[in-house]
Amino acid sequence: IEIEEKYLTLNDLELTRIPLGESTPESEVHNLKETVSKLIERVEKGKQTKYQLEEQVYILSDFIRSLLASDKVLDPTPLTSIPPPVVLTNEE
Repeated sequence: IEIEEKYLTLNDLELTRIPLGESTPESEVHNLKETVSKLIERVEKGKQTKYQLEEQVYILSDFIRSLLASDKVLDPTPLTSIPPPVVLTNEE
């Protein structure tokens, strides 16, 4: 029985949290790409529950927020010109 495989943690995704001061945006983005591709792979294999995916949304959004807070990220866009995020509902 593969019960343990159903529970996905950040360690399973190998999402390494390099302190932002020591990393480059490239390495952070690489980590993010790796994480997302592993998530997609697990979903395709049917090893991911909706609940686990919802958890990952929060983890990844925190991760992306930490990238946004980094002084390593280039910001050519003034904050006022960023459109509001699109909210997807389950009905769509």
